[in-house]
Amino acid sequence: MRGLLSVAEHFGANLGYSFRVNEYTLQQSSEGRPGRVATKAILPSGGLATRLLPATKSVPKELLPIVDTPILEHLLEEVGDAGISDALVITVRGKEAINDHFDTDPVLLSHLGPRYEQLLSGTLRLIDRVTVHSVRQGGATGMGLAVYRARQHIGDEPFAVVTGDELLDREAGLLTRMIDVQAAHGGIVLAVSSVPDELVPLSDMVAVGESSSDELLTVTDVVKRPCLEDAPSRLALIGRYVLPPEILPVLGRTSPDHGGEVQLPDAMVELARAGVPIHAVPYSGARYDVATRLGLLTTAIQFAGRRDDLRDDLLAWLTSYVAGQEPSTVD
Repeated sequence: MRGLLSVAEHFGANLGYSFRVNEYTLQQSSEGRPGRVATKAILPSGGLATRLLPATKSVPKELLPIVDTPILEHLLEEVGDAGISDALVITVRGKEAINDHFDTDPVLLSHLGPRYEQLLSGTLRLIDRVTVHSVRQGGATGMGLAVYRARQHIGDEPFAVVTGDELLDREAGLLTRMIDVQAAHGGIVLAVSSVPDELVPLSDMVAVGESSSDELLTVTDVVKRPCLEDAPSRLALIGRYVLPPEILPVLGRTSPDHGGEVQLPDAMVELARAGVPIHAVPYSGARYDVATRLGLLTTAIQFAGRRDDLRDDLLAWLTSYVAGQEPSTVD
């Protein structure tokens, strides 16, 4: 496992980590116990979303709309499509509105009457098939600690982690495939996608061995936001993971970086030392940025363009606007 063991060196060089190797021995099988199917998902939502200020000063980024549906609902739909019916959202102080969103609103119910279920039909269908829980992280202290906070909820089962900086094409079934791979092979399963050169310094890149007949890749190294010449490939992590429960106690023993955050890759290194395999599932579908101003805007336009109730009027307005004409007001 020479490649993955070098993650500590990469992270130390690039981010000034004080990486500490824990003398931890897995009490379970070092192969990550294949054969079990992940039935729960963790959605870390503790970030401050500073790139979207001032919109995110008092409104959680996860509740910003893509047209009229919050980002978080899109993520939970992806989780539900993968057959997962139990989702735990990890929040921080100031994101109480996430809990409110999935609760009944008596004021709206009284005001709207029968129209309440009609206007909120998508949300009500979602919470009918995915039970949503929440727990506080205790500050923006890194995704590793967010996952660790879920340990009592997860117990002794494999689980999915879905981050919220981008939406993926639900039709591609990526998370379903990742869950199947983890059930078959055990260990850690990562989603990766090719990125252009200009995005390499902004991404976590992986080195991989030869692919198998089903295009499953063996991960040999992970590098945090490398400069272009140091990147081991053009394959980047895209915020979808399926993890074995063995990673939870390792996260509890992992030292924070110099920014005070516990990083998930450090715990992955620890498991790699114990012989746990790490595989990557390639994804070539659409990726929709919802973490930047321009990304949020273009994602909303693309999603609106697929809707029968919006497409024609939106395209007519955009056509007039691009042509330099004074576009008519859309009702």
